[in-house]
Amino acid sequence: MNRLAVDSAGSMLASASDDKTVRLWSLPSGELRGVLRVPIGEAQEGELDAVALSPDGRVAFAGGISGFAWDKTYAIYRFDTATQRMTGRLPNLPAQVNHLAVSADGTSLAAALGGQTGVRLWDAATGRAIAEDRAYRGPARMVVFAADGRFFTTAADGLVRAYAADGRKLAEAAPRERARPYGIAVSPDGTLVAVGYENVAAVDVLAANGLRRVFSPDVTGVPAAWLPAVA
Repeated sequence: MNRLAVDSAGSMLASASDDKTVRLWSLPSGELRGVLRVPIGEAQEGELDAVALSPDGRVAFAGGISGFAWDKTYAIYRFDTATQRMTGRLPNLPAQVNHLAVSADGTSLAAALGGQTGVRLWDAATGRAIAEDRAYRGPARMVVFAADGRFFTTAADGLVRAYAADGRKLAEAAPRERARPYGIAVSPDGTLVAVGYENVAAVDVLAANGLRRVFSPDVTGVPAAWLPAVA
């Protein structure tokens, strides 16, 4: 199981897995509500690394290593969670989908892509492309929205990036030398961004405006080689 997503009410959980399915679960009971299936093929084709839910839980988006076997490109799939039917897809992506996020108002979908292909932004309802940033020197790892529509990414090239709601890049920073940012979370008021790393046992908290470091929690004694997840 690679990713989890929850709707804004905390009543539905979606999980994306190497078994090539998205599973929907009721919260807090944990009862299985249904299984969403993308097109699959041999070997890794169809393995899912990313899932996101619309705030109202009515729409699920999923992606991963999917589409390359027949299109030689990758795709994101859109599902109606009530009928559990696929309702659309976003094709022709240049690399696998590592992470997905939907904005708090449900209008925008962002994807962190593999390789050096960066981040993309779409209208979540129509699939219309809004913006992209391909100036990445390593895989984009995660993407997260603030309540006002700004979004932030981490990448294996060492950078954290901040974007406006329309996809314009606002800032980028390397919080820690030779560290690869991975997990990322935004404070509810949108003023702080927490970052974890895939190769360092450290966490940094940055100012959302400008991405300067505000403080680094003391992790002395934490028995871990790295701290990739933050919340």
